[in-house]
Amino acid sequence: MLGTLIEKEWKSVLLSPKFALTFAASTLLILLSIGVGIREYHAFTAQQESARALLNEELQEYTNWHMVQTRAFREADPLQILVSGVHNDVGRLAPIHRSSAASLEQSVYSDDPVLAIFRSLDLTFIVQAVLSLFAILFTYDAINGERESGTLRLVFSGAVPRARFVLAKFLGTWLGLALPLALPLLLGLLAIVLARVPLSTGDWQRLGLFLGASALYLTLFLALGIAVSAWTKKPSTSFLILLTSWVVLVLVVPRAALLSAIQMKPVPTVAQVESRKAGFERRAWENYRHDLEERWRERRAPTVDMTEEERDTFEDENLSNWMEEDDKARKELEKEIADNGQRLTEELRNQKQEQERLALQLSRFSPASAFRLAAMSLAGTDVHLKARYEEAARDYKEAFSQFITTNSENNNRISMRRRRGGGNNQGGDQDDEGGGQNVLSFGGNSEVNLDGMPEFVAPRRDVKTAASGTPIELGLLIAQTLACLAFGFMGFMGYDVR
Repeated sequence: MLGTLIEKEWKSVLLSPKFALTFAASTLLILLSIGVGIREYHAFTAQQESARALLNEELQEYTNWHMVQTRAFREADPLQILVSGVHNDVGRLAPIHRSSAASLEQSVYSDDPVLAIFRSLDLTFIVQAVLSLFAILFTYDAINGERESGTLRLVFSGAVPRARFVLAKFLGTWLGLALPLALPLLLGLLAIVLARVPLSTGDWQRLGLFLGASALYLTLFLALGIAVSAWTKKPSTSFLILLTSWVVLVLVVPRAALLSAIQMKPVPTVAQVESRKAGFERRAWENYRHDLEERWRERRAPTVDMTEEERDTFEDENLSNWMEEDDKARKELEKEIADNGQRLTEELRNQKQEQERLALQLSRFSPASAFRLAAMSLAGTDVHLKARYEEAARDYKEAFSQFITTNSENNNRISMRRRRGGGNNQGGDQDDEGGGQNVLSFGGNSEVNLDGMPEFVAPRRDVKTAASGTPIELGLLIAQTLACLAFGFMGFMGYDVR
C-alpha cells in the first residue's frame, strides 16, 4: 500500500505542468553556477601563480637585507566552485615584513567592486533560495489541493491510514524532485572533473557531505510545505503562509541576527585600528629619530676640539660600536611597533570573534543560515578562513624574520671583519671603504643570498576538521525537519477530508 501511494505521488510530480519548468530552470542554474565557479577557480589559481612568479623576480633583485620582504599567498580550494562563502571577500595575499603585521589584502571584490554588488551565483545560493522555493511550490497544495479536487475523499473511502498517506506524500514528492535534480548535479561534477580541477579523496568526501546537507535542507522545506498544507483548507492560504515563512526564514532572520549582534557587541572598524597602529608607529619613529640625533651629537661632542685627522681616527675606532648600538635600538623599536600592532590586532580579532559568535548563534534559528554555515565549513570558505590564513602568515613571519635577522647579522659581522682587516695595505683600504658601506646599509650589495628562505605553508583542513564545524547546524536542520513532519501528522489526524 505504501509503495503504491509513493509511486502515485512520484508520478503526479513528474507529470505535473510545473515540473518541466522547474526542472529546466534548476538544470540551467546548476550548470551555470558550476561553470562560472570553474572559470573563477582557474582565474584565481592563474592570478596566484602569476603573483608568485613576480615575487620570485623581486626576491632576486634585493641588495639590502633590511629591505627584503615577501608575501604569503592564499591557495584555492576546489570546493569554492560550489560554495564561494567568504572566498571573494577576504584577501588573496599577506605581505610579510619584519616591521608590519601579517594580514590578508587584495580581495577579489576590492579589485573588482562590481562583483560585490551582484555577489556569486554558487550552488549554495541556488539550493538555499531557488530550490527551497521550488520545494514549497510542489508541496503547498499537497493535501488541501486534493481536498479541493475531491480526490482526498476518494482515497480515504478505502482503508488507508492517514499517517501512511502523509508519509507517502512526503516520500513521493521527495523522490519526484531529488532524482531528476541529480542529473544536472552529476553533469556539473563531470564538468569539474573534465576541467581538471584537482579533487583529492578528502575533497570528494567533503563534497558528499555538502550534497547530503543540501538534501537535508530541501527535505526541511518539503516537510514544512506538507505540514502547512495539512493545517489549512485552501491552497491559496497555505501558499501565502509558506511564502511569508520563506521570506522570514531565508532573508529576514539572518540579517536581523547580524544587526542585533552588531548593536549588542559593537566592534571598532579595521580603519580605526589601522589608524591607531599608524599613529603609534609614526610617534615611535619620530622619537627614534630624535633620540638618534641626540646620540650622534653626544658622540661627536668630544671631537669639537680635535683636528680633522684625529676626528676621523676617533670616528673610525667607534663607528662599529655606534652602528651596533643604533641597529639594536632600531630592532627594539621595530619589535615594539610589531608587538603593539599584534596586540591591537588580537584585541580586534577577539572582539570580532565575540560578535561573530553571537551573530551565528542568533542566525542558526534560520534553516537557511544553518545550511549555509554548514556548507561553508565543509568547503573551507567559512568565516574563519581569514583567521586561519593570518595565523599561518604570522607564524611564517616569525620564521622569515628570524631568517632575515640571522643572515643580516652574519653579513654585518663579515663586513666589519673586512673593514677592520682592510687598513694594512692599499687593497685593504679598498675593502675598508666597501666594508664601511656594507655596515651602513645593513648588509650591503651582492650579499643578499635567499637560499634556504622558509616557505609559507597554507593551512590544511581534512574531512574530520571540516565536518567538526557542522554538527550543530545539521542537528538543527534534522530537528526542524522532524518537527515539521510531526506538525504535519498532527494536523492531518483531525483533517476534514470532505
